[in-house]
Amino acid sequence: MNMLHHFTEMAVLFLVPRIYSSS
Repeated sequence: MNMLHHFTEMAVLFLVPRIYSSS
């Protein structure tokens, strides 16, 4: 189940910058 980890990592890398910029 490495796919789940990759998807989570990708989602975090994509969402974190957006949330951080929004602040």
